[in-house]
Amino acid sequence: MRPLATIQVSQPKSSCQQVTGKSPELFGHVRRMRDTEASLADVVLSVETLQSAVRRIRAEVAGPYEHIRARTCQLRNLHTTIGLLRHLIHRLKLVCVCVCVCVCVCARLRMRVFVIV
Repeated sequence: MRPLATIQVSQPKSSCQQVTGKSPELFGHVRRMRDTEASLADVVLSVETLQSAVRRIRAEVAGPYEHIRARTCQLRNLHTTIGLLRHLIHRLKLVCVCVCVCVCVCARLRMRVFVIV
């Protein structure tokens, strides 16, 4: 089919006669435009449906994600606390060893004092 811009100017027909002569072509263009609009409406509906599904899935995933995130933070804090407790236990053991050594040394010194006296 010829585009609308190819209306022949050489013939001295009136505008009405030109439109009437091109009416099948014009009706074809109108049909194709309606088909295109219907297709566009279908695409818009499909996009809206997809956006709705994405919102629903996002809402379903958000709850468990926040729960996992909170638990991960708890585990991280727990791991840090365990590390600090291990360090503290190590220091306490060192202090206990030092106290035991001091007690033993003091006891030996007392024994020597009693033996000398």
